[in-house]
Amino acid sequence: MVDAVVKIDEELLKKIEEFLKKNKFAYSSKKQVVNLAVIEFLKSNSLNKGKKGGK
Repeated sequence: MVDAVVKIDEELLKKIEEFLKKNKFAYSSKKQVVNLAVIEFLKSNSLNKGKKGGK
């Protein structure tokens, strides 16, 4: 697995933090929320066709 650092817009980061406050029992971290958002974005735009999972 490869981790990368991505700078997130300050306004978006505030929204993520507010979301986590409201959903603190469902999500454990900012990274988890961002990863799920990226996955959903890729699914909705069919950018990950033919690739399923990994290790």
